[in-house]
Amino acid sequence: MSDLLALSALELSRAYAEGRTSPSEVLELALDRASGCEPAVNAFVEFKADEARAMAQASGRRWHDGAPLSVLDGSVTAVKDTMQFAGWPLGRGSRLTSGAPPAAGDSTAIAALRAAGLVFMGRTTVPEFAHKTVTASPATGDTRNPWNPEMTAGGSSGGAAVAVATGANVLAVGTDAGGSIRVPCSYCGLFGLKPTFGRVHQFPPTPTSMLVHTGPMTRCVADARALMVILAPSTDWVETVSSLAGVRVAVASNVGLQPHTASAEAGLNDTATWLAEAGCQLADVTLDLSWAERVFEILFCSGAQLTYESYEPYKQREISASFRGLAEIGQTYAKRDYQLALAESQRRKVELTTWFEKYDLLLCPASVHGPFPIGRDIPAHFGDAPWYRTAGHSTAFNISGHPAAAVPVGLDAAALPVSVQLVGRHGADALVLDAAEAIEARAGFRGLVHRPDLLDRLVGRPYLRAQHSDQSSSAAALVS
Repeated sequence: MSDLLALSALELSRAYAEGRTSPSEVLELALDRASGCEPAVNAFVEFKADEARAMAQASGRRWHDGAPLSVLDGSVTAVKDTMQFAGWPLGRGSRLTSGAPPAAGDSTAIAALRAAGLVFMGRTTVPEFAHKTVTASPATGDTRNPWNPEMTAGGSSGGAAVAVATGANVLAVGTDAGGSIRVPCSYCGLFGLKPTFGRVHQFPPTPTSMLVHTGPMTRCVADARALMVILAPSTDWVETVSSLAGVRVAVASNVGLQPHTASAEAGLNDTATWLAEAGCQLADVTLDLSWAERVFEILFCSGAQLTYESYEPYKQREISASFRGLAEIGQTYAKRDYQLALAESQRRKVELTTWFEKYDLLLCPASVHGPFPIGRDIPAHFGDAPWYRTAGHSTAFNISGHPAAAVPVGLDAAALPVSVQLVGRHGADALVLDAAEAIEARAGFRGLVHRPDLLDRLVGRPYLRAQHSDQSSSAAALVS
């Protein structure tokens, strides 16, 4: 059974163009879905319903007049609470920002989305200062996985991932300094792209800007492609290849890190089979990414130290213990260590770029583990190590700047999403999308919006199923 909120952004845009529904109608359903799921998942910092309604009404008029600002005009989204939206607070997941004046201007990505006519319904949750790959903060609490609310949704774009997965948002834009797009997307069953470094401009800067990438978080690859046209205008995104025949894919189940789960291995093997059947030339390789841990630690924790020290000592006591711990690690490194880490990051970037002369794509696990119980930064069997000690699959490509995507391929034995990671050459983001679409077609993964039973469980009553029944016929007509 389907409903309007299960449609893709592009499917909804076709419906808007033909007058079969409107951005206002979809927004009201999205607000209702969000408020229904919110007690169970905690994805939003706040809703901006009245402002969103004005945006949706303006979008509806443009579609009626045949003059949309973009193909995604009217798409319902929200603002990750580390990105500036002019006139709105910027909380960054911290109690220290309470009472701060509204943002004076938009982040670069938000300005692009606003100019394209997207509808912003509120702000989504993040860990404090986006410092880890679970979304838990002293300001907003834990954001939970909609597939199983006892599990983490990942982070730092966890609220955004949950909003898209539940249908409260049609799509989202996240930021990724060490997996913050790919990890929550892999945990919540979404597609997420960390583009080549620099493809999407970063402003305003942060102490870790050399690691930060901005990219799409969507329920299908086609929507991510459309979103990249807005974020980084180029014909690259729409010039798809007709065939993957001859594309050289390195398959690396071993990247020199902790062993990954059996479900991750199964997902990797299935994906390799699908790519081979699509005509790709596969090669099993061993790739050592263990170097990423120390380089990332120095660069990222030094940035945390700068942020921590920007607050007066009496305010530092309000900062979460996990962020304070990263700042303390940063304090152990000298300027010389930081300079050496920068030099090492450049050396590794060149090394990986040279490695990619032999291959067009790398297929590897998205994570060494899947979603784990709320209350920890990493699974219990890893002890109390910093989160990035288990994230070399992600952090290595933040350091090197290569495009990397999380692609959902199925569910594990606990009915939680399993994803793989595709990595491409610098600038070859479009090929990553092409291969991801081929995987998507073969995997046949059905996201949470197609599971009314699970959505019912989130709200504790079967009201979403009633929505599905009421809208099933009209939604089917919109897809046709």
